Amino acid sequence: MSSSDVQISIRLDGSQEIYHSGETVKGVVVAKVNTFLRVSVLKAEFEGMYTYRNKYGGFHKQVIKNYEVKLDMDGKISDINPGRYHSPFSFTLDQSFPSSLVCLAGSVEYKITAKCGYKLSNDSSIEKTESVNYISVNRYLDLRDKPFALVGAQLKHVHPTGWCYWCCGGDLQISMEIKKRAFVAGERIEVSAAINNETSQIVSKTELDVIQTVKTKINRKVKQKVVRKERGMVMDHTEQVWINESLLVPSVPPTSDDYNMTVSYLLRMLLTLDNGKLIKLVIPIVIGNVPVDTSIIEGAGSELSFMYTGEISGGDVVQCNYIPSYIVYRFSPDALPSAPTVEEPTA
Repeated sequence: MSSSDVQISIRLDGSQEIYHSGETVKGVVVAKVNTFLRVSVLKAEFEGMYTYRNKYGGFHKQVIKNYEVKLDMDGKISDINPGRYHSPFSFTLDQSFPSSLVCLAGSVEYKITAKCGYKLSNDSSIEKTESVNYISVNRYLDLRDKPFALVGAQLKHVHPTGWCYWCCGGDLQISMEIKKRAFVAGERIEVSAAINNETSQIVSKTELDVIQTVKTKINRKVKQKVVRKERGMVMDHTEQVWINESLLVPSVPPTSDDYNMTVSYLLRMLLTLDNGKLIKLVIPIVIGNVPVDTSIIEGAGSELSFMYTGEISGGDVVQCNYIPSYIVYRFSPDALPSAPTVEEPTA
């Protein structure tokens, strides 16, 4: 087969190639035929796939869903003369599809593949060519459906440093407060905290961060920092105060209770003592993509507001072909069905 016989490509409606769960993906397969062909098949395939990475570096794949649409060229699927052909297709995404994801534990990827099988003559063998486009899928998580997370949280912790007051001084007292626990990408988490060091020890570093935890069905759990802010030392018998310090929620997939790949987030304050001991205060938070307060997206000209390209921390990530993107939406449907049935790949 010569690559000049026929070239096929996929052209999707919408330049960003980002879709929400429940949306219909529309596009065309463009075939540029340079010589007479006997086409046996032309089709577009949609596939959603989980990829799990185990602790030994191996991979296991699991199909979420796949569809197939058979196409033609100007009403024909047999003898095709040279020319340029446009074959439209569409797929409707299940509302329960999990959001696209790439992390150390694995990935959720969606792709559309155009395939063409043809002969140059009746006696020649079948030649094949294909083209692949990856897309991002964002499942809705409306923060109005998480009323428990719309209220604030406050933590206090007293860390005793020793049994002898004269040798070790008093206690290390820490408090942290946030006004709510539900956020969308592009929003700021405002944190107030006080670290009262009545001890004779030094707190060498204080850090505020958001930890993403992804747990897969093969019982692998991977944590990574998605955003952080660091402050300096807290000397003995002094105090450090954080007043409405903010962390900008980055481009990350929404919180998900999907059995196959659960995604959760924690807001954490981490203190490192001069002896290496770590003290942590953690508050579970929810990250969605439909805000409660629509004023944060006021002025958006369409349903879409913020749009971010996903980022991966560290170089040792699961094998992936596409870095997903995430969007903050104005609204979501009234009801979403349960998670889809996944299909194991056949041997």
